[in-house]
Amino acid sequence: MASATIPGVYAAALIELARERGTVEAVVASARTLAGALTPEVLRPLDDPRVGKAKAKQTVAAVTAQQPKEVHDLLQLLVDRNRLVDTAAILAEAIRLYEQQEGIVHVHVTLAVETDAAFKQEMLERIRAKNGAKAVLDLAVDPALIGGFTSRNGDAFVDASVRRVLDETRQSLLATPLPDALWSSEPAA
Repeated sequence: MASATIPGVYAAALIELARERGTVEAVVASARTLAGALTPEVLRPLDDPRVGKAKAKQTVAAVTAQQPKEVHDLLQLLVDRNRLVDTAAILAEAIRLYEQQEGIVHVHVTLAVETDAAFKQEMLERIRAKNGAKAVLDLAVDPALIGGFTSRNGDAFVDASVRRVLDETRQSLLATPLPDALWSSEPAA
């Protein structure tokens, strides 16, 4: 129930207002752009009472001058309510809420090695066949997997990596009891 959280309440209001005004795609695109940049560390100095709300609003206005009005107004409101440091969480929640409403599913796949565009396209087609046309493939590379892949779709996790197989084999070997005859100097009968 994310809407019961502070970011959830602001995010739901932002998405609802954007839908009413017909600007939801622009607002979500803006949220994607700003969410990573407007971190609490970046915005915390503007929440300092010594800076003052007027100066903080001017700074925020300069940063959001090219953004949709809804995003600009949201950040102005956050300054007024001393919630500016929650901006990244609110924008991330707005993106999540929009994607949930639109039926967009993210499937995170991690491969052991980089792959070509044709393989990526084939993976995306298979993912969309299983999860719908709005499924999105989030691809990463982790050489520590050695070979194979891992996949996460919501709560479902598949680990088809060589690293997992090697780890399981190691645990199996360590858990196997050894007979005492193995340690005796006398040959087994």
